[in-house]
Amino acid sequence: MTTTITRTVATTTTAYLSLLDTDGVPINDGIFVDQAASIVSVDRSRNETTAILNCMTDDLDICSFTLPGTVLIGPSTVVFSVTDTTTTPVTVGTEPVLIYGVWTEWINCEITSSAQTARCVTSFEEWESYSGDTSLYTTVASRNLSAITYLDIPITAGLENLIVSATSTAASTVSSTSTAAPMATSTATGTASSSTSGQPQSSRTSSKAWIAGPVIGGLAGCVLIAAAVYWWMRRNRQAADIAQGTESPSDIPYKAELPADNVTAATGPVVRAELPSPDVDELLVRDPQRVSELA
Repeated sequence: MTTTITRTVATTTTAYLSLLDTDGVPINDGIFVDQAASIVSVDRSRNETTAILNCMTDDLDICSFTLPGTVLIGPSTVVFSVTDTTTTPVTVGTEPVLIYGVWTEWINCEITSSAQTARCVTSFEEWESYSGDTSLYTTVASRNLSAITYLDIPITAGLENLIVSATSTAASTVSSTSTAAPMATSTATGTASSSTSGQPQSSRTSSKAWIAGPVIGGLAGCVLIAAAVYWWMRRNRQAADIAQGTESPSDIPYKAELPADNVTAATGPVVRAELPSPDVDELLVRDPQRVSELA
């Protein structure tokens, strides 16, 4: 007997954030070493993605920054900023003291896609405090990148912000879907693809109204014609029943009369009443002897 064992190995897919490589900036080389990205928000109207970069390991010595940094990626811009604190031990005279500092670094790059070049300006600002005195140190450096490259930063959280659910646009005629597939040759984190099926909702609504109008009008006309035919046939049937005497008294229209109480029927000969006249005039006759009477 032969026994077959099948083993299924689950594969994991890692999404990456394409980030402009600013390596070579005089202030800090290798700025994005061992960093992971968490997608915070996506502005689809401007095609901009905001992410937080943080160290991937617990060994902070190999990370570029021990505190999270913010990066904004657009079609032609990349802006990175990070703030950290420092504690520097120094010796003043014979006494050891600590200098506390807060520094912020900004990297602002403008990308020319047609030429695949970029210009980055890096600003470094640090505030130091010692014995109640505060000092500000600022450094600005710029660099032109003749050939730009991109780094693949693993996305560890917020990937759902790059994906537009198809069910969220089910009520709309035009559906849009966006897939998060960061490429190493693009500054955008995701490309929104839209597909339009059918005609817009407003066009379909007007088409239905155009069809429904004649249909409803035709039905209304049929109802009016049927009512007229029914009324005409009923009237002719009632007239025929009255002529044949088959219609019941209740169906004959009632003729209203004024009520009268104590009405006595007249008895005896009926005397014709005439208006009184003092003078009786008769027509003149030329020949009084000739009196003609009707036979």
